[in-house]
Amino acid sequence: MFVGFENPSTLISNLKPISLFFLLPIADVFWAVLRRSKFGDGEKKTLKGFFKKISTPDEKHIHHLLKSRYGEHATIVICMLLTWVATEFAFMYSTAL
Repeated sequence: MFVGFENPSTLISNLKPISLFFLLPIADVFWAVLRRSKFGDGEKKTLKGFFKKISTPDEKHIHHLLKSRYGEHATIVICMLLTWVATEFAFMYSTAL
């Protein structure tokens, strides 16, 4: 049997570090979908229109905003540091329980 699958609480505690490792990309996608899903006054509200709206690219992702302000190399470092801090927090939190 796989490690962590014999007890649900063990499985959840094993997934915490992984889930916080992906915190920045998941939050970025979540905010992008929310931002893009707003319909204007004259727009037709259909399911096809909704999926078309949320799948169109834009320059408002967190990495684009950081890149325009700090440059490409600093953006990479900032994103790596945020991911590292979230992962470290997850490991500290999972071992404290």
